[in-house]
Amino acid sequence: MGRHDVEVARIEERKAARVLDARYSLARTVVRSLTIAIACAFGYLSLRVIAGSTTTFSAVLKASFDLSIDRWAAYLLAGAGSAGWYSERRLRRKTIEKHAAYIKELEQKIDPVRSGSRLLPSGKPRKEDSDAP
Repeated sequence: MGRHDVEVARIEERKAARVLDARYSLARTVVRSLTIAIACAFGYLSLRVIAGSTTTFSAVLKASFDLSIDRWAAYLLAGAGSAGWYSERRLRRKTIEKHAAYIKELEQKIDPVRSGSRLLPSGKPRKEDSDAP
């Protein structure tokens, strides 16, 4: 097998890969489109069946607003946001502490004369550097 034959085989392989990729992409788009269309059809049919009649859903919705569930939902969302903030903050501090030694080592390799920021491994300033009394 000569050099030319190898190059031709490589080109054929790339062409086959592109064709396969294009077919997969088309199939994926068709499946997504059909899924969305079927979901919309089911939603339409569901609403068509209950149109014009008083439903349990509307009664539950009315009761939830009468009982000020919207206020409790706001409290729940605020609590979830606070828990997310606390979790992210804790993870950030752990990551900073985990990478502190590695970063210090890299800084020493780049410029051994340079003095560091003198932050604690947790990323917080030292007590003597604090402006607070």
